[in-house]
Amino acid sequence: GVWFADENGKLVMGNPAGIEIWGAEPKVGPKKYDVFKARRLPSREIIQPDDWALAHTINKGIAITNELLEIEAFDGKNKIILNHTFPVFDNEDNVEGAIVINQDITTEKMKELRLSKVNKCLLNLGSDFNENINSITSLAGKLLDGAAAFYNKFDDTRDLLISKSQWNAPPDFKKEDSPYGHVCYETIISGPEVQYIPDLLKTKYATSDPNVQKYDLRSYLGHLVKAEDEVFGILCVVFTEETIVSEDDEKLIGILASAIAAEEERLSYTNKLKLSEERFRNVVESISDGIIELDLVNNKAYFSDRYYQMLGYEPNEFEPSYQAWMKAINPRDIDRVEKRFKEYISGKRGDFNVEYRAVHKSGELVWVQLKGKVEEYSDIGEPLKFIATQIDMTEHKKLEEMKKNRLIVQEVHHRVKNNLQVISSLLNMESRKLENEHIKHVFQDSQNRIRSMALAHEKLYGADNLASVEISDYIQSLSSYLIQSHNRNHIKIKLNIDSDTIYASMDIVVPLGLILNEIITNSLKHAFYNMEEGTINISFYQIDDKYHLEIEDNGIGISHDFDLESSNSLGVKIIDMLVAQLGGD
Repeated sequence: GVWFADENGKLVMGNPAGIEIWGAEPKVGPKKYDVFKARRLPSREIIQPDDWALAHTINKGIAITNELLEIEAFDGKNKIILNHTFPVFDNEDNVEGAIVINQDITTEKMKELRLSKVNKCLLNLGSDFNENINSITSLAGKLLDGAAAFYNKFDDTRDLLISKSQWNAPPDFKKEDSPYGHVCYETIISGPEVQYIPDLLKTKYATSDPNVQKYDLRSYLGHLVKAEDEVFGILCVVFTEETIVSEDDEKLIGILASAIAAEEERLSYTNKLKLSEERFRNVVESISDGIIELDLVNNKAYFSDRYYQMLGYEPNEFEPSYQAWMKAINPRDIDRVEKRFKEYISGKRGDFNVEYRAVHKSGELVWVQLKGKVEEYSDIGEPLKFIATQIDMTEHKKLEEMKKNRLIVQEVHHRVKNNLQVISSLLNMESRKLENEHIKHVFQDSQNRIRSMALAHEKLYGADNLASVEISDYIQSLSSYLIQSHNRNHIKIKLNIDSDTIYASMDIVVPLGLILNEIITNSLKHAFYNMEEGTINISFYQIDDKYHLEIEDNGIGISHDFDLESSNSLGVKIIDMLVAQLGGD
């Protein structure tokens, strides 16, 4: 909207857009700015009449731009605007008026607020599946201003529609019900992926879905919760008023549905891992021991039937002896096993417990554990008889290898990374439609936060040890990505990283990456103004049981009146929250 004010601050004329923003044409002047009611953002401080930008422009002859305001329009609506005022001078350089430009950015700000709440919810997700989906379902209902929200699934084994999570559900709402006729059931079975019904009472669901008439539901928005081709259920929001759903609303519920899908996949693979571990454990526990008995004086031996079977032979298929036992050991392990046996027999070792690879009849190697002791001694203390039990450790070794490499968990991290990248792509597509550079930057900041989490999962996915990520490599990758992503002015940035070789769990890596993202992004945005080159130094090292992170740049520095404690910056709040989460200071 555009307005022209005379030298007394009286609004002489305004275009239709300006009148629409304010809800009416303000009757202002001379210099009676108290008719306007506004707060300056982000502080939300009430603006006094003489402190309006228009007053300063008229009185001082200065231009004031990008004044972010929350106004109470004359039609009673609250709006967020960007205000710009420019002085108009006569031939003698006296102020003869001002041009006022208002931009209504309420919609963009609401998008930013909703996105901020989504990011906060995703950052705070823990390990409890039910708590996580309850948080996501609740957020869907609140952000879309629904009457209630649900995450529903179809249990085909019991032929029931199950509500796994509810927000603001009526007290008599059925969490389990016959599925037939329900809009959620039909969407789960046959789609579409996004189901928007603006007027439920004019559709078949007015009579087929028992909840429509019972709770006077007027509109419905649902999004399938799916990963690849597997449909887990549907996230839906219902309205008791006829509601117009925007494309942004559909994208928002899609992002939240993807987050629930990631939780479903994590739960599924965790359960599969537990089941596999239990099966392997049962197999190992059910295996009977093989028995070896050695006559150390007469070079005679006894092998039990189970000993032969472990190696793929029929009982007594070859003559038992000390030499036969050694021959059945993998050549790479013979020296180690024989040395340990002789040390035990000679009294240099207190016990005999050894794992080695035995050679199966098929030529394959079989992991076994042999535990034994001398059962008989001569009168002068010389060992006479040695007895040992042999356990087939093959399945146990496979279980240990599975625990070490966590192949199933690796797949979880891979899919979580993919889902985060999907969310990032959705944000990227949305940001391309925006013309406001500030809002675009907010979207990019959100993408970078999600990218920092996805990169952590990517590093873990490619690691040999899935329990932890090597920090220095992660810092290098994330920092390089941020510099490439943000360096629009082609400033030559030198990156110096001094980091110990430290492996840390995802509980540390993800918050650490988000902290790095916020600080480095801030440096790239603000530190190198009007500079052709700059330097960012990052140090990360361990002192006792503490980690120390230091990030500095050689940029222009921060303003002297900047107060970190009172800052309302989202980035500062995120850093404070994550540092507290890590127990840092």
